[in-house]
Amino acid sequence: MKKIFLLLTLFLTKASLLGIVENKSKQNDSNLIQVALLLDTSGSMKGLLDQAKCQLWNVVSDLEKAKKSSQPITLQIALYEFGKSRYTKENEYLKKVVGFTDNLDHLSSKLFSLHAGYGGKEYYGEVIKAALDNLSWSSSPEVYKVAFVAGNESFNQGPTSLPDIAEHIKRKSITVNTIYCGPEKKAGEFEEWKTATRSVHGLFLQIDHNHHLPEIQTPFDKPMRDLNAKLNKTFIWFGEGSHHAASNQHQQDTNALDLSDHAFAARMSAKIGHLYHHVNHDLIDAIQHGKVDPSKMEVDQMPPLLASLDANARKKLIADKTKERQVIRRKMADLISKRHRFLEMKLSEGNDLKFVDDKVLGSTLSKAIGKQAKSKGYSFSGKNLVSTKTVQYRLHLYLINKTPVPQILQFNCGEKISPAYMNSRPLFLIVMVAPLLLGGCVDKPIGGYVPASSFSKKGFAKNREEALANRGKVLKVWGYVDGGNVFPKDWGDNQPGKWRFKLKAKPGDDVGQSFSIHIPVDDRHDELVALFEAADFSDKPTRVFVTGKLSTFDAPMNFVRKTGLSMDVNSSEDVLLKAPTEMR
Repeated sequence: MKKIFLLLTLFLTKASLLGIVENKSKQNDSNLIQVALLLDTSGSMKGLLDQAKCQLWNVVSDLEKAKKSSQPITLQIALYEFGKSRYTKENEYLKKVVGFTDNLDHLSSKLFSLHAGYGGKEYYGEVIKAALDNLSWSSSPEVYKVAFVAGNESFNQGPTSLPDIAEHIKRKSITVNTIYCGPEKKAGEFEEWKTATRSVHGLFLQIDHNHHLPEIQTPFDKPMRDLNAKLNKTFIWFGEGSHHAASNQHQQDTNALDLSDHAFAARMSAKIGHLYHHVNHDLIDAIQHGKVDPSKMEVDQMPPLLASLDANARKKLIADKTKERQVIRRKMADLISKRHRFLEMKLSEGNDLKFVDDKVLGSTLSKAIGKQAKSKGYSFSGKNLVSTKTVQYRLHLYLINKTPVPQILQFNCGEKISPAYMNSRPLFLIVMVAPLLLGGCVDKPIGGYVPASSFSKKGFAKNREEALANRGKVLKVWGYVDGGNVFPKDWGDNQPGKWRFKLKAKPGDDVGQSFSIHIPVDDRHDELVALFEAADFSDKPTRVFVTGKLSTFDAPMNFVRKTGLSMDVNSSEDVLLKAPTEMR
């Protein structure tokens, strides 16, 4: 007992010397996102590792915009590798590279330590099971927890299959997505992946792991490097391990720059955000996160930069460095924005370069996270992870001299076009565009099907009396599939023998702003589910035409009484992807 007391005393004394602030409140992880990356590192996966190293910071930068309950998220990422012969059968040919960490430089260093090697067995089920059992997952079902497993060999290798651990996955409230690396040339393997993924209600994704995004130099690359050097000088390193942290920060800057200017820019975009921090080794981050009170630090525990100063000088130095970092971050953000606009201009000059590619790892991870996390209450703003659905028109306009002038005009349906924009366009252009905009955005009956928007708004009845009058009637309705709410057979909340998806009135409605369509499980089930999931992931609004019986129910809210809607169809043949008039 005395020994325990002594150890506790020593710990508290050290904490006091460092000025560590005790957080007595229970840790709140409600805004947490946990991502486990399980990467096949066998010989054929060099391209996958290259993309992971190059695009890690793109993903972090995308997640920077995520919020939950109006609060910024916290992020933890873990990393496994598997499939190398040096990892024996006894350890299932896998290795935990790093557990969940919010130290992104540490994660990056571990990622860069991975190299493709001589292949062993790719036990996909085993590496997923290992990640489920051996990582420190949050116990909260409200936290978005996801594992991505990536590879390109037969998915049914090893002693454990995904269906074997489906219940285990469900109990832990963890989403498991699979990423097939390569083309559909191995049809059997491809289908294995799809079937396994469907058994745990995850997303099946496909990338070209050997694809390289085009590299375009910009006039802002060198200024960004110079500004980063100044940013690094604002870190006030302290505590055990601070020398390594400072050295590793520089190394990860170098690693990103060695890959490409784009990878470096992505790292800078992440580095100026709140997800990048060194709370255990940088005094400014530690203060801002409430981890350290500098006024309570003993002199011998202070960073060398502060130890020789008096209290007022220390306070001023910390304030100056904090302000300097803020200024540099704003300047860096401006350079990143200018660089992005420069690239957009270059890519619009008529070449075939495509800077953002849906078939590479980074954008695939970001889009999948953006799509799935919304169902748990996370929101994404700024440069959206899941792009806004737009109506896009490419007009080849002809002037009087018959010279074609290609232009791309992009508007959201229902979006008001500013007077300034209108005044900046030639009259003939406005005249040509207006009918397209109006005609494309107005909801109207199609082939005998009424638009869902005529009686539904964000999943509820527009008019309670009209909804009740039509209850029990068979209606023909068109709308859009809510891709975040597709529930295949065997989903726990489905009615026996039925599956369901939700129908949105508008393509731009958020996930959940929709009402249920109940369908008997029949031969067309797998086809429809696959089509809905594929179209949703590609960010294409899926329009459907449904014939079914309308049902209503009371949906009391906090201060409002709303009327909920649902429809029951007789068979999947009553769900069409084209109106009868469009099938001719």
